[in-house]
Amino acid sequence: MLITMNKRSFMLGTAATLAAPAAMAASCRPALDGRSGRLDWQAYLGEHFELDDGQGARASVRLARISAAPARRGCEQFSLVFETPQGERAVPTGLYRLEHADGHATALYMSEGLRADFNLLHSARA
Repeated sequence: MLITMNKRSFMLGTAATLAAPAAMAASCRPALDGRSGRLDWQAYLGEHFELDDGQGARASVRLARISAAPARRGCEQFSLVFETPQGERAVPTGLYRLEHADGHATALYMSEGLRADFNLLHSARA
């Protein structure tokens, strides 16, 4: 049996097949909040965000690196390092709203070099 397909049908089917994994991955991303750990942020590595200082200044940034630091049992220490598309890494130290295109957002305290440091205590699990 010979199956024929026109070019348009082929392209639409191919596009849907290629887009599906990206859409599924985006829907599986963890919410960004004060409890987000290093592994949660790992899902956003290389992704672009909007950084808002709450006073009208906005910048587009990319999560460039996640650095883990040694920590005691029950703690997690890591840093997020962001960059602008121009490669700049300078914003005034302060509190910023960080929002991803998927709608997930959180407030981060950014230090010089577009770095946010985390020191999280994890509750004991039974």
